[in-house]
Amino acid sequence: MSKYDKLKKLNSENREKSDLLMTAATSGAKEITDDVERTVHLYKNADLELESIDAQFAKLTKFDKTDVAMLMLATALQIGRWVIIGSVDVKVTEKINNSRLEHDDKAIKDKEKQLRNKYKERHSDDKHVKSKYRDWLQLAMESVPYDITRGSAQYFNMQGGYHRIHTLGHDPILGWIFGVANIISDTITLDTFQSYKVEMQNGPRRWTGSYPTPQVLLDAFEGIREDNKRLPAAVFAQALHLGSDYFTKLGLPVPLLEASKYTRDFAGKLYKEQYDSLMLTKDIAKIGVQAILAAVINLLIAAIHGLFYDPALYENRDLYEVKTRKIISYSNLIASSSNVVTVAGMEVAAYFSENPELAKKGFAYMDIGGYIVTMYRLITDAKFINRVKSEFLEKEWYKTVMGEEYKFMSSGEIT
Repeated sequence: MSKYDKLKKLNSENREKSDLLMTAATSGAKEITDDVERTVHLYKNADLELESIDAQFAKLTKFDKTDVAMLMLATALQIGRWVIIGSVDVKVTEKINNSRLEHDDKAIKDKEKQLRNKYKERHSDDKHVKSKYRDWLQLAMESVPYDITRGSAQYFNMQGGYHRIHTLGHDPILGWIFGVANIISDTITLDTFQSYKVEMQNGPRRWTGSYPTPQVLLDAFEGIREDNKRLPAAVFAQALHLGSDYFTKLGLPVPLLEASKYTRDFAGKLYKEQYDSLMLTKDIAKIGVQAILAAVINLLIAAIHGLFYDPALYENRDLYEVKTRKIISYSNLIASSSNVVTVAGMEVAAYFSENPELAKKGFAYMDIGGYIVTMYRLITDAKFINRVKSEFLEKEWYKTVMGEEYKFMSSGEIT
């Protein structure tokens, strides 16, 4: 082949290559132009596109037959839980009230005597310090000064058997400070924080006059410093007295309420209606059981629902868990709402029928622990669902905006 023919052939090949490059460039330019137009159109109609993505998320997380069945099961378990606990609470309350003893019941006195004798035996080698304060043996073996009402009429109305609501020594919490101090210093401190001296050694036990409350604490400190055996003896006497009063018919007042002028009347009303520390303890335990069982049922439902997860239908586990969270939140909300309606209905019926027993029974069914768990689930599950939804929207929006890869780049037509 001559030199001219070689040049002619090379020129023809270059022309073909140039035509291919031009075609590819034209095609690529058109792809870019079309993509720009698509992007412009997309941003102009962003609201519609986001609504479409939102609808896609709703479709992926909507309930199917399995989810509805799980919701019904979870709701039934939660409602059954508060119904059963409410029934048990009614029976427990009746049992507590029927088992309460009189404050001077022989069984209580015998138990106190037995415990005092044991304390005396254990401390038989301890020395006795005689002074204006009673020694440790007297503190442990004799009655507490804040239980004395004789001579109180001229200073304060103790309301007879209801004197416990007015004395801080009978408070299940404050009593460990003021009750112990009263025992050592032979005083009584009222719910108004006014104190009075009580004669405990000479003559009949009685109130003898007003006494500064700060001095009560100073006297107690001085008595302990004089003989350190007084403190354990006073703590023993305090524990013994509160323990013996705890299960009596009047019981001990709800702690702390009587110490504030804003809640003092309310504390007295509760106490006179036989709502005392024992009932409070029972209710606190009940609320704890309610919350624990509600949480356990939620965990059980989550575990069962998780068994139906199909990775072929969901690109990640979080999308499926959105449905699990919805089931738990909805079931908790339905159960709590039904509880509110039931309790409210019982209270209304009790009001119009003037039936106080029905009113008490209604409160016994109140699912406070369930309310707490429901509020917690609504908050935490809503946060989780919003997070997953936000991530889903961001991901799908990014995919929509970016579109597909340019063909001229992926095919390598332009090199």
